[in-house]
Amino acid sequence: MKAFALLLLFAGCAVTQKTITGPDGTKHKLISCNEVEKCYGKAKDLCGTYKIVNTSTEGAGDAKIIKLLVKCDEKAAE
Repeated sequence: MKAFALLLLFAGCAVTQKTITGPDGTKHKLISCNEVEKCYGKAKDLCGTYKIVNTSTEGAGDAKIIKLLVKCDEKAAE
């Protein structure tokens, strides 16, 4: 995980996302970033409207990684 934190640090405001199976068995988006506003922006880009399922933060300062798990509204494009 430290390598991932360093990668984000050197990448500036990098935002990554992947589709995973959420706690209810449906598709969710897991978005990782180092600025929460970037995570929310990516969620909006991917989903339009969405519900936040979970958030977590790892690390501190410039090396922190924010993870945002969202479920796109059913009307949103996949």
